[in-house]
Amino acid sequence: MPALGPQGTYKWSDVCSTAQQLVHSIPVAPLQLYACDQVNAIIWKTFPWRWTLNSITPITLLNGVQDYASVPADFWKWVNPRITRTDVTPPQNQPLLPAKHIEIEVQRQGGVNTIHNVSYEPTNNCFRLDLAPQISGSLVLQLNGDYQQLPTKITGIGQVIAHPDSYFQVCLEGVLWMFYRLADDPRAGTISINRPGDKESAGQWGVFANALEDMKRMEDGADDMQTRYPENPMGWGRPSTGCIWPI
Repeated sequence: MPALGPQGTYKWSDVCSTAQQLVHSIPVAPLQLYACDQVNAIIWKTFPWRWTLNSITPITLLNGVQDYASVPADFWKWVNPRITRTDVTPPQNQPLLPAKHIEIEVQRQGGVNTIHNVSYEPTNNCFRLDLAPQISGSLVLQLNGDYQQLPTKITGIGQVIAHPDSYFQVCLEGVLWMFYRLADDPRAGTISINRPGDKESAGQWGVFANALEDMKRMEDGADDMQTRYPENPMGWGRPSTGCIWPI
C-alpha cells in the first residue's frame, strides 16, 4: 500500500543543483547521492510525517496467541495501533499504546477492553500484545492501525522528494550542511552542550536543525486547536506489563 499523504514534485537533483551554487568551489558530484540519502533519513525519522505513514493489513487475533509475525517489511514503529472487534455493527475500536518491549505472559488473557499495549519485538520480528486474547464463539478481534515506514532509500538524485514542495528549503539546508561536512568545511557547524545541559547548534547544522523544528511545528499545528486535557495527565498511572507510567 502507498504511504499516506501528499508527495512533492521536486527531485533531489533540484536540491543538489541549488546547493552547488551556494557552496561555490566545493566539488560535490561524488557526495551528492550520499548526502541526499542521509538528509532524507534524518528528516524522515524526526517526526511521524503524513507521507511516512502506512496502514497495516488487519491481523486476525487467535485465542491464547500473544505474538503475531505478520510484520510489514517496511515497518519501523507504531503510530496509531488499535484492536478492532469486527463481529459487531458498527465495529468497536480500542486504541492501544505502543510499548518498547513486552514480556511473554503465560497466565492471563484479555479482551478488547483489557488489552492495552502492543510492541514490536525485533529479535522475533513480531508484534506482541501485553495479554494473549481470549476469543470464543463468534467473537472476532483484529490488530490494525498505522505505522511509520522505514526511510525510503535514495538510490539516485533523480528521485522525487517524498514530502510536499513547501518543505524544499529544509532539504536544501540539510544537503548544504552535508556538503560542508563532507568537505571538512568549518561552515558545517557544531553541536555543543551548554551549562544547563541543553544542546546548542551552530553554523549550517544549526540552520538545518531550526528548519526541521519549524517543519515539525507546521505539521503539528492542528494540536494548537485542541482544548482537551492531555491523554496521560501528570500523576496518573495504569498497570501494564510493557510500559511504565509516571505515578
